Amino acid sequence: MNQYTYCMAFARTFNEPLLPPAEVQARYRDIEDFISLDNGGSKKTAILLLASLPYLLAHSLNEADPWRHLDVREGPEGAKVVTANGTNIATLTAYRDLYDLFEDELTAFDHDAIDQPLSFQAAVVCAAATVSLEQCIETVTGMVEAEGSGAVEICAQAIRRLIHRRRGFETREDPGLLMLLMAAPQYAASQGTEVTAEELKHYVEMTTISTNAARPALGLPNS
Repeated sequence: MNQYTYCMAFARTFNEPLLPPAEVQARYRDIEDFISLDNGGSKKTAILLLASLPYLLAHSLNEADPWRHLDVREGPEGAKVVTANGTNIATLTAYRDLYDLFEDELTAFDHDAIDQPLSFQAAVVCAAATVSLEQCIETVTGMVEAEGSGAVEICAQAIRRLIHRRRGFETREDPGLLMLLMAAPQYAASQGTEVTAEELKHYVEMTTISTNAARPALGLPNS
């Protein structure tokens, strides 16, 4: 398989729930090998893939969403990543605006994917993704240098959280999500030549959560 096929296979793990766990793990390992082996520029491809996916997802959120602008803040208990209204995104309380976190056990399965705290490193990737593609690439590059192939799971955590945030407004099918997951591998595998960074912005424009969809959850006034 060529680099594009490996990148697309990895991206598909985020919206194909019927993939066997062993297959998902194998696809993660392929991208880890891109980093550790660095054959034919594969390390750069991995970095662009791991940066463009969260960038696209973060920028597809509605501008009024508190998750659309995230900041790293220092505090008495150390650094944390917070939303525009000051909520720590590593905690489950960051989702109170979208989910009733005290529902009965049956409906609680809707948010069991976010029951575990988000790692600080993954939260930093989310924050960088809300700034720009360039900032996210710089952050992921530093993470790859520090963590090696371990950066794949860190970035995957960020990707999963941003998908979950998007899911709060869209259906689980979400055709826009599939479009974003297809764009990032094309950008990464061609290293920005076939699908450019500028063209990624068009994918964002086509898939951004509409104000109508965001209005009820975010408490926006009726139009």
